[in-house]
Amino acid sequence: MWHLMLTAALAGPYGPLADDVRVLSDTGVQVSACDDHWPFDLVQLPHEPELMHLFDPRRSWGSPTMVDTLVAAAGRVAARHPDADPLFVGDLSTSRGGALPPHRWHHDGRSADIGLFAFDGQQPPAGFVRVWPSQLDVPRTWTLIEALLDTGNVEHILLDQGLIQRLKAYVQEEGLMPPDQLAATFPPKNTRDMWRMRGIVRHAPRHGDHMHLRVVCTSP
Repeated sequence: MWHLMLTAALAGPYGPLADDVRVLSDTGVQVSACDDHWPFDLVQLPHEPELMHLFDPRRSWGSPTMVDTLVAAAGRVAARHPDADPLFVGDLSTSRGGALPPHRWHHDGRSADIGLFAFDGQQPPAGFVRVWPSQLDVPRTWTLIEALLDTGNVEHILLDQGLIQRLKAYVQEEGLMPPDQLAATFPPKNTRDMWRMRGIVRHAPRHGDHMHLRVVCTSP
């Protein structure tokens, strides 16, 4: 824990200054297919300190799908790894959505930043901390990602490529997924039309200290 406490003092609370989660197609930045618009119908993450530590409750508002997804995943981690820290949850959105500096894509309650498990189930105590592949607590991090994916609500999870490779190797070595599912969950960085895929874990720059979760749109 001393390592995380020391480096957290130097870390930003929200993750990178820009999420860099813009999704590019041949015509430029992909816009949301949702029909909803500001003000968004958001709910606040519940105060459940045994499951989650919220950096700032005022910035912890999400779509009902997002809130259900996070609570379900945090519950599975707590059940399987009772010795692990509660999830450290950074920014989602404000109560009605809209611009949330310094982020690009935290305007509609469908994005959340989550700390990474390091060493023996430790989560950052105060702000996101860079976790190198050798420091990643792979079993606990995979439990979290697997739980998120199993909800069926994940549009994508963004993470540093080095961490992705460590997770993929673990899943493959432990036989936790058949080869076709493994390839679909961790597509190569140069996969054509990756922006159209759902339920995937893919690389994004400046995501070595947290994962960025984006959930599906539930609007008609």
